[in-house]
Amino acid sequence: MSVEPLVSIALCTYNGETYISSQLDTIINQTYGNIEIIVVDDGSTDNTLPILKHYEETGKIKLYRNNTNLGFIKNFEKAISLCTGDYIALSDQDDLWELNKIELLVNTIGENMLIFSDSEFIDREGKSLGKVKSQFHNFVKGDISIAVIFDTCVPGHAMLFKKELLNYLFPFPSDLFHDWWVTYTAAALGRITYVKDILVKYRQHPASYTDALGTKKAVKDIGKGRDKIAASTDARRQAIRTKIHHLKTFYHNRANNKKQKRFIANLIVAYRQQENSYIAARLMLIFLLYGNRLFAIQKRSKLKMYAKEIFGIKLKVGFHNYMSRLRGSSQK
Repeated sequence: MSVEPLVSIALCTYNGETYISSQLDTIINQTYGNIEIIVVDDGSTDNTLPILKHYEETGKIKLYRNNTNLGFIKNFEKAISLCTGDYIALSDQDDLWELNKIELLVNTIGENMLIFSDSEFIDREGKSLGKVKSQFHNFVKGDISIAVIFDTCVPGHAMLFKKELLNYLFPFPSDLFHDWWVTYTAAALGRITYVKDILVKYRQHPASYTDALGTKKAVKDIGKGRDKIAASTDARRQAIRTKIHHLKTFYHNRANNKKQKRFIANLIVAYRQQENSYIAARLMLIFLLYGNRLFAIQKRSKLKMYAKEIFGIKLKVGFHNYMSRLRGSSQK
């Protein structure tokens, strides 16, 4: 009789007393039998730690506590580094898992480095919000590291990956979400895949780290006319600098091959030139972005996204100037 491969589940907590028991129960009661649950608490000041200690005393989890608060990215790095399984799954402290989640993902991953599932959004009370992750992102699979340079369709709570990735993951970049980094690394090293099943109930509430549905307070544009355009231009330049910084981070990922590094290097050059509005940069970006389908994950209008990425605020400025001249002529 063969023994099931060990699956490690890395769960990070911080002041999660409200939901942690419900989530742990869905993990402990998985239909897949051979699991270890690694819980790393990041210095909770509420009742989270006593709850976790109770689970530890019953032998259901391995509990670790940080002496200082690391923040959720570095806390996940620590939790993952403590995992010993053949496969590793990540868990937030406030979601709910379907009881067959691990079994289905392990049985489906095959030769892929990473597999993920769909998720259903729920509110703080656990009631469905009538929306799922796949409504907002196209799911992609295969050798698609380039497709996840600008965005990811793979949330940490829905993924399971092979332990071979651990040789390439650390240290986690401090300014990229950990699940984005894991997904890129898996896609650069091998292939990723997904199942269409909804295996996670993804809770949305004010204390959530992320705002997947955009329900938190939005930042509104400030100013009118030319002032708004100037502010938008400055914001775009800053966005380009941020993008270049992220591209540099991906460039140094140890899982990259020469082709992947060369492509990212070309993107960096194009964005550096675009910051100064070089015509050559526009042409280079058209070739690199469209030719490689870099917005395959986005469900929004691809044409609009390519135009924004390549031409940016210039189109808006030109239209504004044209309308100003038109209005001026009509008043003569």
